[in-house]
Amino acid sequence: MTTAAAAFPPPTICRSTRGISSVVPTAKGRLAASRLGSWGDAEQLPGSRWLSAQGQQVRITALSCASAGNCAAGGLAGSEAFVANEKDGTWGSPAKVPGLDRLNLRYDAAITSVSCAAPGDCSAGGYYSASPGYATGSPMGPDFGQAFVVDEHNGVWGDAEAVPGLVRLNVGGYADITSVSCAAPGDCSAGGFYGSARTRDAMGAGPTEAFLVDEVDGTWDEAEEVLHMGALNRGGRAEVTSLSCGAIGYCSAGGHFNDGERQRGFVISEDQGAWQGAQLVPGLARLNPGGPATVSSVSCSAERYCAAGGYFVAGSGRALGFVVTEVKGHWGDAQPVKESASLTGQRYTFITLVSCPSSGNCGAAGYYGAKTMRALVVDERNGVWGAAQEIPHWPWLDAGGYVSIYALSCASAGNCAAGGLYVDGTAARKQEAFVVDETDGTWNRAEEVPNTARLNSFGLGATTSVSCAPNGGCTAAGYYADSSDQLHAFVTAYKSHFASKLVRNRRDDPKLLALMSKIRSDPARAKGRPRGTKGGGA
Repeated sequence: MTTAAAAFPPPTICRSTRGISSVVPTAKGRLAASRLGSWGDAEQLPGSRWLSAQGQQVRITALSCASAGNCAAGGLAGSEAFVANEKDGTWGSPAKVPGLDRLNLRYDAAITSVSCAAPGDCSAGGYYSASPGYATGSPMGPDFGQAFVVDEHNGVWGDAEAVPGLVRLNVGGYADITSVSCAAPGDCSAGGFYGSARTRDAMGAGPTEAFLVDEVDGTWDEAEEVLHMGALNRGGRAEVTSLSCGAIGYCSAGGHFNDGERQRGFVISEDQGAWQGAQLVPGLARLNPGGPATVSSVSCSAERYCAAGGYFVAGSGRALGFVVTEVKGHWGDAQPVKESASLTGQRYTFITLVSCPSSGNCGAAGYYGAKTMRALVVDERNGVWGAAQEIPHWPWLDAGGYVSIYALSCASAGNCAAGGLYVDGTAARKQEAFVVDETDGTWNRAEEVPNTARLNSFGLGATTSVSCAPNGGCTAAGYYADSSDQLHAFVTAYKSHFASKLVRNRRDDPKLLALMSKIRSDPARAKGRPRGTKGGGA
């Protein structure tokens, strides 16, 4: 299972059995065919009332589930970062990120990415603000921004720490982690950006560089600038936007930089623990001569097998989504996303999310339109990308002319789910949260998240994160606004009618047990990421 999330605010569904269907009620009193289960009613994140009671605006921005009913979520409550755990289907109370008070003297912090390699073993990253000279030794002044990482081991979150080595690089005084991915407990990678100079423009933005940092056996190494980026990023606007690890020591990342004339998309791969040099997305220069481009999302299903998606602007001025695949460590040429008849001729088509449950089998999502915005999805099956299509939906879903997907996760080939927001057709133009799922390669109709019609009385809601475990349990999270415009975090779970039976059959299968025992005892599979190899490569 891999999970992708779009930038906030806006960046999975379950294994299935064919031939069984039922009808369940959905929001707004309409009916839809159940896939093999149903989404439960959204509920306020349990135990978060103490955050809301202080007048905090509570939002979940990241979610990762290692197995059904065992997840971790992170976000922000007002200007403070929090984490929350689900164990065996029960959510615990959210808590401030341990140790962050010592760093976050300006009270401006958030979790931006979470990744769980096993139940109770997760890592997260985000940003905070620090005063001059305290904890960081930086002379940048009271608005100094820094990135942090924090680990959970055996269900207990440790203290947050500033990303090692980043203070040395972050002379501009603003940094953030945009993506974290863990191949195993204590073996993770993260990427983001930092300020490379103290100068800022009229909008308060300054030059940035992209960085990567690895965690080996539970210890975070020092962050380093993306190799070769110094020569490429002459315009000073570089960032790692997405990162994914297919195995220990085998990750890939993507993002963008400015060559002095325009924004360009790049990819970079890690091989045996060593990050190679950043490279332009192969074939992209041919597709967009003179136009900007970026890589929005990367997902890896195994070592040296990944896919990425993004967009470019063609010579005609039309923005088009693209996908590109890495096979055996080699990135192929980017290809424009094929368009179904309903999408043909649209001025803008963007790919913002990619999720790959297995090699050659991925899902991607994004949006299209010009004066209006609609959500799109596209699948790769056995190495071949199909045509993008608008997500199926009831007419009321796009009555307001705006539907956007913020999160996507695929549990297996052709079994994915996504979530986001839509604007209703009323004069109030309320923003509502929705979920949509795919079963055996067929996307079902999107539906309003159950119970959010009651919760979201002010009309400011969205699904921001979705994560699904291979055994059939899925979780979605987001936010809603009550009648006083107070933001609250919600969670909901997708329960397969047959998940428990499938899990029980797998657990009791003697052939499967014998195979797993053989795999675990194979010394060739026990190798870890080599130490002292980061930052190398050609």
